[in-house]
Amino acid sequence: MVDYIKQQVRLRDTAQHWADLPALEEIADPAGAVWEREWQTKLFNLAVDRVKRQVKAKHYQMFDLYVVQQVPVPEIARRLGVTATHIYVAKHRISSLIRKKIKRLNAGLF
Repeated sequence: MVDYIKQQVRLRDTAQHWADLPALEEIADPAGAVWEREWQTKLFNLAVDRVKRQVKAKHYQMFDLYVVQQVPVPEIARRLGVTATHIYVAKHRISSLIRKKIKRLNAGLF
């Protein structure tokens, strides 16, 4: 009888232990998050590389200096001999092309 009671207590404690654990869906998946971040980075880099080949070198240089290297607009304008408007337009157009390219890559349309 004592063994039966001990067994029942162990079963109850085990059941309670499993009931206290979070569901699989509730557990954060750090490896999945890291993988997803790496995947998005690779897609972005691929999209940038493809867009870079289809725009004028000077336009991409303005985009790179402004967006990637975060050089101030007046400095870029001085270095490249362009107006601030040219820089903003290049940034807008290239950003749009990159977004479109990422959508196409995500859809499997290389």
